[in-house]
Parts: sequence; C-alpha cells; structure tokens
Amino acid sequence: MSPARATLHGYRCSAATYLRHALVALILMNLGIADAAAVTIVDFGVAAWQAAFPQPIAINNQGDVAGVLSTAAGQEPFVWHNGVMTPLPTLQGATEISVTGINNVGQIVGYSNATDGLMHAVEWQNGTITELPNEPGYSESKAYGINDAGQIVGSVDIGPANTTTHSVIWQNGVVSDVNTTGGTAALGINSSGQVVGGQVPTIALPANNGFLWQNGSLAPLVPQTYLTATAINDQGLIIGNQSPTLGSQTQNAFLLQNGVLTNLGTNGYPTSYATAVNDLGQVVGVSDSNGYRPFLWQDGQMTSLNSLMPAGWTLSGVFGINDHDQIVGIAQSPASIQREAVLITLPEPAASTLGFVAGALALVVYVWGYRRETCKRA
Repeated sequence: MSPARATLHGYRCSAATYLRHALVALILMNLGIADAAAVTIVDFGVAAWQAAFPQPIAINNQGDVAGVLSTAAGQEPFVWHNGVMTPLPTLQGATEISVTGINNVGQIVGYSNATDGLMHAVEWQNGTITELPNEPGYSESKAYGINDAGQIVGSVDIGPANTTTHSVIWQNGVVSDVNTTGGTAALGINSSGQVVGGQVPTIALPANNGFLWQNGSLAPLVPQTYLTATAINDQGLIIGNQSPTLGSQTQNAFLLQNGVLTNLGTNGYPTSYATAVNDLGQVVGVSDSNGYRPFLWQDGQMTSLNSLMPAGWTLSGVFGINDHDQIVGIAQSPASIQREAVLITLPEPAASTLGFVAGALALVVYVWGYRRETCKRA
C-alpha cells in the first residue's frame, strides 16, 4: 500500500478523502461553537433617564431586575420587567439606598438611610417598602440576601463602626442572631435556609471568618483560610473571595462544594471576585487590573464575557445571573460613551449540544454514503 493511502474500518482510503472528512467535521463543529458564542443584549435605555447612572444588582428566574439609579439627588431604587422600569418607594429622607437581592416571588431587599441618618434594612414587596426590625440595643441594619421563602439575611450594628457588626436572619418578621462574631455579615441564603457570609462588605479584605449556618448550627467554611462567602445556591454550592494571607491585596474567586475548595482563577489578571451563582453552577464575576473584566465560569473554565459581546460593546461589571443564562451588568454601547445597564442572554447550553449531535450524525452519514466512492476494500 502506498504512503498516500490508509485503512479506515476495513476500507483503503486516499489521504485526500481523510482530509475531506476532517474538513467537514471541523465545519460542523464550528457551527455548534458559533451558536454557543452568540449573545443578545437588552439595553435598559436608562442613560436618558435624568442623566442617571444605572446599576442593576440582581435578577430572578422571571427576568425581573432590581437595582439603583445614582442621580444628583441620591440613589433611586427600581425594578425592571419586560422593558418597563418602575421606581420603588423609599424611606422618608432617604438619599443613600442599596438594593442587594431579589427572589423568584419578586420580593426585593436592601438598605437605606432615613431622616435619622442611620442605615435601615428594608424589603420591597407589591410596590411598598417595609423597614425590617432591629435587634434591641442596635441602631443600624442592612439586608443582603433573600430566598424564595422570604427569609432575609444581613447584619446589625450599633453604629458605623464595623467592629460591632454581626450577622442576623429575619424570619416571619423576627430578627435573630446567626453569627455574633464582630465584623461579620450574613450575605447569602438558599431555599433550604443555609446561610453563608463572612467579612462585612465595607471591609475590603477577607478575614478568617467565612461561615456556614444551617439548622441553628454555625461552622467555619474552611478553617484557617482567609475567605468570605458571598452566595450559596440551592445545591449548596458556595462562592466567594479568598486572600492567601490576612491583609493581602490579592484575592481570588472561589467555589466550595462538598468540602472541596476550588480556585476559579483570575483569567490572567492579578485578582478576581465572584459576584453571583445560579442553580446550574454558573458563576459570574470580574477580574481586576486597573479596570474590571467580567467573566463567566462554568464546567471548570473561566471565559471572558467581553469575548462573547458583539463588536463595539464592552462590559465593565456583572452582578447577577439566573437559571436561564440571563446576566445583568453594566456596559458601554457603540453609540454611547456612558455606561448603561444591560441584560445579556447567552444561548441555552442545549442549543450548542444539539449542534454537536446533529453535526456528528451528519458526519457519519456523509462518511457512510461516500466511502464506496473513494475507498476500496482492503
């Protein structure tokens, strides 16, 4: 047999035939990959709204987005649904407002100042705002997360000093302690009532106090590590940020599941921060090096979200992801020099999978149909 010919499943085929088969396979595979890279963008169109700077913070599985507009007068909370942005009510005298979470029922949580100048944990539901009760002896409170059962987690404080802050949970209108360690806050809760947290967000660097609270029992996430957990999904997958040493300026996003701590990497930059996780295990966050570079982590790989954006669009921050591949963040469009609130949608993972399956079947049919034309029995 000459060097230019080889045997494939009992047939002697030319090198040109192999090349044609390989070329078809590559084309079909690239069709599937191209489908996975396509994204759609919904611009909230907020740039013209009172010259406000919009920041969408959280998204639920219905596509409802909660966030704040920063204006000359202060922060204004909003909820966005199907292209309609609706302002949310505020406490009397409020000028500083933060929205931190939204559940699948549409309940929204956050915190706001009032005429007394102090921060108060609040909940928005059905177009009304409710101030959450504080613990006796404490004057400030903040809410950071809510699950579908309406359980809310956060922190209480005597005043602006972080050393007196500790972690709490609100259930059925009653506030109780989760972690009384000073300087901690409960930051995330899942549908099973598991609560995670760690360092108060206003303290930039994680300390050795990342924790998990469940069924009334408190435990460190990973003993002797400097990390803060920011969210937990319904499968118990925990995300957050870790420093190698106390006081280190270097942080890496992490994922913790079944006791295994995984460093998500930095995408080639000095630091990374995980901001949200959905129930499919997809994580979004940012890498940092004199500017935020948003990423999507899934199936063990970190992907730059800007590599998936259409030409001219640049994401500078991502804050939430739901179970339908919808991500909310901040981006600059080709037509604007200002950053705008956006909702980007990745295609369903099944779409690219079907593309590969269809491609594989087509390749089998192609090879089978043409083998007798180009090959001879060995």
